Amino acid sequence: MESLFRCLAWVLTAVLWTVLLGVPLALQIPPALAAPWVLISLAAFAWLYLWRRDPAARRALWRSFRLTPTHLHFSWLALAAIATSALNVSCALLLVPQSESSGAELIEKYLALPGGFALMALVVLVYSPVVEETIFRGRLLPILRPSLGRVGAIVTSAALFAALHGGQVGGMVGRFALGLAAGAVVLASGSLWAAIAIHVVNNGVALLFFQTAAPPSLGAPYPLLAVVLSGTSLALALRGLAHASGAA
Repeated sequence: MESLFRCLAWVLTAVLWTVLLGVPLALQIPPALAAPWVLISLAAFAWLYLWRRDPAARRALWRSFRLTPTHLHFSWLALAAIATSALNVSCALLLVPQSESSGAELIEKYLALPGGFALMALVVLVYSPVVEETIFRGRLLPILRPSLGRVGAIVTSAALFAALHGGQVGGMVGRFALGLAAGAVVLASGSLWAAIAIHVVNNGVALLFFQTAAPPSLGAPYPLLAVVLSGTSLALALRGLAHASGAA
């Protein structure tokens, strides 16, 4: 029961920081004014959850940011990053065009503002990966693992991660895949930096996809083929990460 309450507390924490991040975008606040808000929010998160904790909890969390040699092969990390990014974009091409997402429209409008791309890059390449991986893989994953096991913890944290972002089916599938890969690399490497790296690559590809605003005119068979290929590649990466995790 205690672990359930701790999970709920961290999920609510993720909701809070997501709402704080979404304020400038929802209100279309000019990037020059929104940048201090983003930086202050990131500093506040670091102070509250990475520093202002009892010494034992702080040491445990900081250990997850260590950079030490592990059994994680770079090839599995690279394959997971490429596969999740490809799956995210191909799912968007296959499923999103049927009805445009209001969230996507807000992002595209914001990117068109002066300085909008720079601010969005700060958000999706720094703020989101650090905050979300700290919460979902740094805190939720260790809480869930004793009761759900390795696979159950990865799947549950990935499902909560996808649910937090919401959106259409294509977007949720992509984020669920990202959550699976991030959880697997954390357990294989023992470090959050591997998950943050995958998150950065995934968000960077998505940002460029929005920036180019290319119309999904390839036709259904091509995105579907991309979904199948990227999904298969992700499955191979997860299998390799599972072996790495067992060897660690």
